[in-house]
Amino acid sequence: MNILPIKTGSSGNLYILKTHQNNNYLIEAGVEKKATLKALYKLGKVVSDFKGVFISHIHGDHCQSAKWLNEYMPVYSNREVMQNGYKGQVVVFGNKYKFEDLIVLPFEVKHGNVLNNAYIFKDEKSTVLFMTDFFTFESNISKIKFTEIFIECNWTKDLLDEALKRNDEEYSKYERQMNTHCSLEILVNILKSLNLSECNKITLIHPSKYMCNKELALTQIKNMFPHIEVEFAKNLI
Repeated sequence: MNILPIKTGSSGNLYILKTHQNNNYLIEAGVEKKATLKALYKLGKVVSDFKGVFISHIHGDHCQSAKWLNEYMPVYSNREVMQNGYKGQVVVFGNKYKFEDLIVLPFEVKHGNVLNNAYIFKDEKSTVLFMTDFFTFESNISKIKFTEIFIECNWTKDLLDEALKRNDEEYSKYERQMNTHCSLEILVNILKSLNLSECNKITLIHPSKYMCNKELALTQIKNMFPHIEVEFAKNLI
């Protein structure tokens, strides 16, 4: 299985998932129509190549293009997203779903007051974890042997502390970030709790443009797991 980041961050999110048997899916629908079509064209793909789109939550940077994509493929997400009348299926936390050679296990992660799906994607060769826009979760995934991880690293304490000193009047904005997104410190604790014995790569996603010290995050996680490739997702658009 392969997941290719097209765009990640607060301005939009879109990924391509390709299974071992070459079935293609989208993850997230947070990039506007023209940019989505242009990105797919650059990769030699059109929307009809995809068998479905998995969406994490209702915020626009994750689902703004769900309506027009739904003309070409089913939408899979939680009931809060699906209440907009999309053709597809509500995926319930804790259940298992089979799509040809792909098994999908959604579980809940906390992101303020909205329902938010994290996903475990499995095919015959890979088990991939996808988690974004969260600050905590309760599901026990510690025994699963992940081969690859895509996980949010949104902010680092050093930069947030500096911002709070400079902009006390904007505390509410930073308070929301602290209570809805994953920090480096939270991420480190999560990674320590997981079974990474078969993990080949950790891709960090959804970094804050101004509040994430990428160099610090990469150094710390690479030092923790020297046998695993670690990188921030690169935007293709």
